[in-house]
Amino acid sequence: MICRECGAKIEDDAVKCKFCGAVYAENEVYDEPVSEETYGADDDVDIKAIMDENEAKRVAQIDKISSEKKAQLQEIEKRRVDKKRRQRRNRFLIILLVLLCGVAVAACVYYINPTTNSDADNDITVVTSTPDAEPTATATPDVTMTPEPTIGIVGEDGSEQTPEQGDVSVVVTPAPIKTAAPKATKAPAKPSSVATPKPVATKKPTSSVPKKSDITSALVTGIEVIKDNGKTYMSFNYNGEVCYAKVSDNTTNNFIAGKQMTLTANKSSETYNGKPVYVITNITHYNNSNAAGSSYILPESGTKLLSTSDLQGLNAQQLRIARNEIYARHGRTFKDAELQNYFASCSWYKPNSAYNYANENSNLNSIEKQNVITIKNYEDSIR
Repeated sequence: MICRECGAKIEDDAVKCKFCGAVYAENEVYDEPVSEETYGADDDVDIKAIMDENEAKRVAQIDKISSEKKAQLQEIEKRRVDKKRRQRRNRFLIILLVLLCGVAVAACVYYINPTTNSDADNDITVVTSTPDAEPTATATPDVTMTPEPTIGIVGEDGSEQTPEQGDVSVVVTPAPIKTAAPKATKAPAKPSSVATPKPVATKKPTSSVPKKSDITSALVTGIEVIKDNGKTYMSFNYNGEVCYAKVSDNTTNNFIAGKQMTLTANKSSETYNGKPVYVITNITHYNNSNAAGSSYILPESGTKLLSTSDLQGLNAQQLRIARNEIYARHGRTFKDAELQNYFASCSWYKPNSAYNYANENSNLNSIEKQNVITIKNYEDSIR
């Protein structure tokens, strides 16, 4: 039977419930006995096994949920790392694209207008040098021109001086005005003589060529300062001869004696000791007391022919400055800000308002012209 108090199954003849302690009268009859099937009771049910099974299911469910959560977190972290990697790659690609565009623009500018990208510091195309040559005047139809080799350089305006713009020796044979018409019929035969330069052309200088008595960008050596009758002269050695030139009254022997300089001067009608006196138009000193020799890259580049061994150990930047300091000694100014600032900081540098930018070679002596070629060739070889 079933205990009416706790619902447990007890023996049919039990007087007391062994589960809840309820007491029953002997042979007590229930009006409505409760069937065992009412509660689905089963003597074979193992409560502990059921509880263990339920606990195992609960633990399995918790493990499953934990595993799914961990997988979700791993997926989120993976996506975050992938996103950062894509962002870094995109930034790199953008920077690379900008750099390539800049290089492409610079290349276009260079090839469209190469002269704007060349140094305004006398980057040169070398042929050979002719120290005393000058640009010529216009020639008549009866002219035989024999171009002399020259050093082509980039001028102040950025244009390159070609042989046609530079030094040319011209022989002019005056033609009578009355015979101008007959000479016109002979014009077709003239080009053959122009195409074949005649050696005799260099032996007949015209009025457009400086007189041999004038001095043009020549390397000379000072001897002494002379004061005579209120005038001051300096004597100097030029081509093995003693010559004289007017100088200022405050010029001293210490500034002249034994010093080398590049001199451009014109012969005047005045004489001293039976020799003509020159009027100096441009002078460049190399080893006077005011020239801070220690600030030169190559102090002797104006007075000594340089060789490759003299240039070894200099880098490209030093060679560029050494090449341009030859021009800076003569007072050239530079469009390139880096060069101009460098030379402006040198105590020996002084801008020259009379500097000849149209024909820069005319400012240099023969040694300087050759040294420009030597430095430029070595500079190109190490680039």
